[in-house]
Amino acid sequence: MSSIPNNSEQPGSPSSAASTPSISAESISTENPAASLPLTLPFKSKGVLLLVSAAVAAVYAVLTLPMLGVPEIYQVSEGREGVVVDEILRTGELILPLRHGTVVPSKPMLYHWFAAAAAKLTGRDDEFALRLPSLLAACLLLGAFCFAVGCINRRGSTT
Repeated sequence: MSSIPNNSEQPGSPSSAASTPSISAESISTENPAASLPLTLPFKSKGVLLLVSAAVAAVYAVLTLPMLGVPEIYQVSEGREGVVVDEILRTGELILPLRHGTVVPSKPMLYHWFAAAAAKLTGRDDEFALRLPSLLAACLLLGAFCFAVGCINRRGSTT
């Protein structure tokens, strides 16, 4: 196909074709520009990717774990859930523990069960045990996210 003419040239003026780029159909690329970017990660197998994802989650846990119990309970909601965990530990009632012996908790019990298990396993009934299930859930989510991003990058790579 021929190139698009330059309308700014006057008849009789010296041609500046060498300095002015011309646009032709052959010079326009229809390829996806993002496909040529080197965004692939160097993981050849899912096993290596799984290990790297677990390592990222472990580093997050190691960095967060020492500070887990440092700030005291300062939100009403955290203290409210802690009272339910205390009630589970005190009475052993897992299905319908009461808060202060009268009020039924309004939250689903899964968090309370995990926090009570953390308190039993660590031997502590404090802020650390209350926050440990949230830390473990965050590590699991971070590892799953890293694994998913790696799988997407592996699938999109052409090498």
